[in-house]
Amino acid sequence: MSIINVLDPYVSNQIAAGEVVERPASAVKELIENSLDAGATSITVEIIDGGTTMIRVTDNGIGMDASDAETAFLRHATSKIHDSEDLNSIHTLGFRGEALAAIASVSKVSMWTRIATGSFGTKVELEAGELLSSEPFGAPNGTSITVNDLFYNTPARKKFLKKPFVESGYVQEVVLRSILSRPDVSFRFVSDKKQVFFSSGDGSLENAIYAVYGKTVRENLMHISGSFSNGSFNGFIGDVSLVRSNRKREHININNRCVNCPAISYAIEESYNTLLMLHKFPFFVISIDMDYRSIDVNVHPSKLEVRIQNETEIAQVITASCVRVLSKQENPFSRIYKNDSELFAPVVSGISSKNSDKPADSEPGYRPASIMFKPDATLSSKPAPASAASLSKDSARIKSSFRSEELHTPKQVKFDTSIPYTSDQTPSATALHQDSNDNTVLADESADFRYIGVFLNTYLLIEMKNSLYVIDQHAAHERLLFDAFSAQIEKATVLSQPLLIPSVETVSIEEMSCFLENKDVLHSIGFDAEAFGPTAISIRAVPMILGETRTGAFLHDSLEYLMHNKTNTSKTDVIKLDIATKACKAAVKAGDPLSDSEIMSLLRMIESYDGPLTCPHGRPIYYRITSYQMEKWFKRSV
Repeated sequence: MSIINVLDPYVSNQIAAGEVVERPASAVKELIENSLDAGATSITVEIIDGGTTMIRVTDNGIGMDASDAETAFLRHATSKIHDSEDLNSIHTLGFRGEALAAIASVSKVSMWTRIATGSFGTKVELEAGELLSSEPFGAPNGTSITVNDLFYNTPARKKFLKKPFVESGYVQEVVLRSILSRPDVSFRFVSDKKQVFFSSGDGSLENAIYAVYGKTVRENLMHISGSFSNGSFNGFIGDVSLVRSNRKREHININNRCVNCPAISYAIEESYNTLLMLHKFPFFVISIDMDYRSIDVNVHPSKLEVRIQNETEIAQVITASCVRVLSKQENPFSRIYKNDSELFAPVVSGISSKNSDKPADSEPGYRPASIMFKPDATLSSKPAPASAASLSKDSARIKSSFRSEELHTPKQVKFDTSIPYTSDQTPSATALHQDSNDNTVLADESADFRYIGVFLNTYLLIEMKNSLYVIDQHAAHERLLFDAFSAQIEKATVLSQPLLIPSVETVSIEEMSCFLENKDVLHSIGFDAEAFGPTAISIRAVPMILGETRTGAFLHDSLEYLMHNKTNTSKTDVIKLDIATKACKAAVKAGDPLSDSEIMSLLRMIESYDGPLTCPHGRPIYYRITSYQMEKWFKRSV
């Protein structure tokens, strides 16, 4: 007796539906892709109850005649490909010919459609995949498909759907990604009769981002673009204010197709390097145009997974573009002073006391309310960035001064109300002023910058351009030390410590393969090692990094990094976490009281710094509070 049966078409269609139509969002995705392949320039998506009750997708595409309207719902019916050769260069979003058949098999579908040359359209109705009617119908050019009662005949599938508002969120994500992948098409998304999205379809990717993410995101974007051997890319990356704890704001489009590409996502994430905290991910929308023969989209029924021929090259080019853009972010403190002198030039701090015979700063528990920096008028150019040695020396000096008797609790700072404040003037040399209580305060001659004081021995307060800037002294100093140490390692050969007896480290096959492939990188950071059998490495010398020897465990960490980052083998990147840890330990801490001169030295370093304004672990160095925010808090008219 035969035990192998040929499945009934009804059953096979339901199985296909399980692969293609997982939930309402899956059906919306397939219908949108059909509309785009039909050349639509305007698409409206409407849903009720998250798409479980009703889905309608209407477009102004080329439409179908009566014959095609019926054939379109047959399994493996498609106008996208004709033979196997077409699979080598797929130009359309859909091509399998399963979507409409799968959707119709688990719902009640009605469709009207009309071609431009037709005097009237066609309306067809289906239930559970069976054609119920096909008749002439008055309709505009294009196609509209309505899906009712999705999964009504497959209760097992329906019971696993989430609540309507959750399913609506999934559909919203599909429409959002469609808008970002096709900024040249106008989309309208309506959920439960309320408009959620509308994009103009003017072809501007920036405007498409604005349509779905709003003004705040658009104002914090940076443009990237470039080319590689068989294509080009264009898009936007967000600054650190747009980071999130998941990858939902990472959008990659290849040939106008929204896809998941871990290699490119990782390449862009790596370009942020120490700008982001652990487990935080950037915002980006990148559109890649490349030879259709270099990409395989026939990998998964959802068509979200793709294979790219020259993945590594593309990732490297994109990373380089992102790094260039991120390195050019403006430092809001770079114009604190017009005239600069030495980085650690003497700083005069003091207070005028007309009614006291003894110096005010000798009073127990008192610390000058503010400070003055005397610029050297003979110097007109900005000082060179601090070296690792000078930063380390200053760090030690600052730390040693923690035990000094000169550090006391700060006195409340008085505002200097006698100085007119205008935000549009160019900063000039600082000047010393006396307030009504004879306290000395620091203010710019143009009143564009003013150091106010310190809060909790941690946060430096600066008034500048109608805003209050709060600087984290530890995060700022940590970033300066990290970059200086990194630069030192990049420019010079890392010292090695020879071992009296070679150390043998057992490694996995994968680690050994990585070791053999990256011996030059490991040697450049101080390792003298050779393969010692198929799963062992003999280490004759280890690196001396930032004054400390690294053990075999550091070799494993380095190999782990190299295995997961094939697009960038910079020796600084390999040891960046180690440098970050060292910089964190060396930097001044939150709560460490600093003298006025030490605070000014730190501000001077920040002013001349041209790198990312985050600590090596991604925490922000400063936070800006605008006058608008302040007035809003205090319920003043804004």
